[in-house]
Amino acid sequence: MKFKYPLLISIVISLSAGYIGTIGYFLGISRTLYFFPFFILGYKLGSAFLTNKYLIKIPKVFYFAMLIFNLIVFWWFKDLPHQWLFGSFSYEKLGNMDWYSFIIRSLLYFISFISSVAILMLMPNKESAFTIRGQNSLFVYVWHGFFVKVAIYIGIIQFLSNTSNILALIALFISALLLTFFLSSRTVATITNSFFLLPAQTFLLKK
Repeated sequence: MKFKYPLLISIVISLSAGYIGTIGYFLGISRTLYFFPFFILGYKLGSAFLTNKYLIKIPKVFYFAMLIFNLIVFWWFKDLPHQWLFGSFSYEKLGNMDWYSFIIRSLLYFISFISSVAILMLMPNKESAFTIRGQNSLFVYVWHGFFVKVAIYIGIIQFLSNTSNILALIALFISALLLTFFLSSRTVATITNSFFLLPAQTFLLKK
């Protein structure tokens, strides 16, 4: 953060890391570098971004159009390996070790950014029954991977892959909603804080 252009530097590091075959899934190194620009951007913008007067003045229909554009783009490039969105692999492992591979990742960054802006601007700027769910989104991020691994291990994902695309999409969508609802609950937040976060903070303070 002490650099003059931290966001630009993080993006350059991420785009360059894709060309290094040894940076991959191990210890989540590739994912860390891939998503690093988003954390830098969030840190730099802060909550003031949500009340930016210029963004607020833009009609909501424009943000809806941005999301529709997102869907059209992904439908058009539906043959592109979905692993590009994971940020877990090098360009070579994704089957695209060309000099212009960084352009694909750059476009994904751009689409992700405008989609994030659109979703944030479409969110109501007041508390609701779902406010606590949003505040607990970190726990969804932390725990959801374990449930996905279990689903793969017991064969649920394999079963869905042998069904129709529509049925699989509906099943996964409903599962994602239920899992998000559960992991963002106060119970999960309390347990996580009590048994993991607070002990870790105490340990670090003692050090």
